[in-house]
Amino acid sequence: MDMKDKLKHLVSQTDEAQCEYQEKMKFYNVVQQKLLNLERRNSLLNEMVKVMKELQELTRQTTELEEACTSLSEEFQKRCACPTCHLVNVGSLGGILQENSGSGTSDAQM
Repeated sequence: MDMKDKLKHLVSQTDEAQCEYQEKMKFYNVVQQKLLNLERRNSLLNEMVKVMKELQELTRQTTELEEACTSLSEEFQKRCACPTCHLVNVGSLGGILQENSGSGTSDAQM
C-alpha cells in the first residue's frame, strides 16, 4: 500500500467513526430526552399523590363537619319541641333571640 491508499483508508475509518459517533449522540439525546420526560412525569405524579392525600383529608373533615351539623340540628329540633304536644316552636325561639340581641345579652352572657 502506498501512502495515498493509506491516507484514503485512514479518512474512510475516520468517516465511519464520525458516523458511529453521530448515531450514538442521536441515541444519547433521545435517551436524555426520555429521562427528562420521565423525571417530569415522576414529579407530576408525586404532586398528584400529595394533592390526593390533601383532598382525602379535606373530604374526611367535611364528612365529620356534616355529621356534627346533622347531630346539632337534631339536638336543636329536640330542644325546640314542646314536651307536652311535641310541636317544634322554633318561631318563638327566634323572638327570644331577637329580644336578647336587642338588650345586649346573649345565652353566653347569662
